[in-house]
Amino acid sequence: MSSTILIYQEFQNISRKKSESDAWPTLNKVRDSYFSLRASDASVLKEVISRLLTKNQILILSRINGISGITYLLKSISRESNVPLSTLKSSSKSLQDLKLISFKNGFPVEITRTGKLIFEIIKGEKNE
Repeated sequence: MSSTILIYQEFQNISRKKSESDAWPTLNKVRDSYFSLRASDASVLKEVISRLLTKNQILILSRINGISGITYLLKSISRESNVPLSTLKSSSKSLQDLKLISFKNGFPVEITRTGKLIFEIIKGEKNE
């Protein structure tokens, strides 16, 4: 079984965890495995994850700064990208349901550790 398939299976296991803290040991394992993959395998995994998230979800992940609230962030993205606000709201709700971001009205949007890992893989960066 290839490394890419094993890492993908670990991501499926993560989605079954009740909380992000339960999933973190698995996430560390996935992260370490991803950055030790051959370039061809890493690009396959990156493509798989990119297909699991929409371009609007990836856009939201890329714009989170830990300062802006969800409404301001989505309106800003909508204005700059000509994406309907309703579409972005739906995308942000999906990201929240997946535990990739967290937000409450009146508080800044935060990207979770899981969200950071996913975004690092999509962008092909290793931030430590």
